[in-house]
Amino acid sequence: MLLAPEIKLTGVRMSAAQGVSIFTLLTVTTQHIEAVTSGLRSWTVAEVVGLVDGGYRFYVEDRLGVRAYVEVVRPLWHLPYIRTHRDDTTSDNLLSLPGGPFYTGAQPRGLLDPYRTLLGS
Repeated sequence: MLLAPEIKLTGVRMSAAQGVSIFTLLTVTTQHIEAVTSGLRSWTVAEVVGLVDGGYRFYVEDRLGVRAYVEVVRPLWHLPYIRTHRDDTTSDNLLSLPGGPFYTGAQPRGLLDPYRTLLGS
């Protein structure tokens, strides 16, 4: 029996979208994960969804080595999105990676943004 390939995620790239709230009629900006990275490789959310459906397993690892695996969520009226399986932490595992809004570690040094360079934008 073959084991599913497992890929440790090391970063995210966020995308912002603006819209008008139907409740307040104010312009709101929302952020969502556009891509995830592992070393020098990156995948869009749609690519991750396809790979997970094909048997790949993506995960986020905390400082103690505890893994939180990525799962695909398929709401009725929305495109599929990814999140990590519920674990014992209160923080968002994916959004706490470098590039995410909850990342609290060291900021990248140098003139180049590594995620922009990796993803070709």
